[in-house]
Amino acid sequence: LPKQARPIWVADQPYHTAAVQSLAEAVSGAVKGYMWTEEHPCIRFPNHMGVQAHERTGSLVAIRQRLGSAQRAPRHKEVLTRNRDFDDSPNFDPEDGLSVEYDVGGNLTTIYSKKAEDFNGPYLTYNADGSLSVRETCLYKEGRVISKLMSDIPPAFVGDIFKTLIVPVKKALGMGLAPNEEELCSEHGVDVSNVPAAELSQA
Repeated sequence: LPKQARPIWVADQPYHTAAVQSLAEAVSGAVKGYMWTEEHPCIRFPNHMGVQAHERTGSLVAIRQRLGSAQRAPRHKEVLTRNRDFDDSPNFDPEDGLSVEYDVGGNLTTIYSKKAEDFNGPYLTYNADGSLSVRETCLYKEGRVISKLMSDIPPAFVGDIFKTLIVPVKKALGMGLAPNEEELCSEHGVDVSNVPAAELSQA
């Protein structure tokens, strides 16, 4: 079957914008801090979702489905941040749920889920052109790889993540999709124009 036409949606900011942190902090109730011992600024929204911005380039590092409430930074490890504010900033633990990660150019690289701190479910890695990196893609259960077969990945998994996490968060921030994300939306039948923006400011 021929691929569907790419969904038409024009964002205010390109997918590789360096303004991720300021876009996220503009959301009412957003709190800026760090996630565990990572140096990238992390902004948690009242709806428990969050994003991380690259500490050097400002580009998108990750979208997190659920982050825990703000707490003190861990004291067992020194983390050097651009503003040297790690120890004095709120700190968030990632909770059970999905994570989507990006390379320094803003291209989607990884989709995975965790439960009780272990990988659980599909772990997908992508190339810049949207093709699946088969070598690193697998299916986890409670932290153990149970399959390397692509046929064991639920067919609706990727499309559902675009509809419930990636597109809603990017729309709410006014960020565009990376080229490989556009390709994946077409491949998985996601009509971006019909996906609503996330209500990030609603607890």
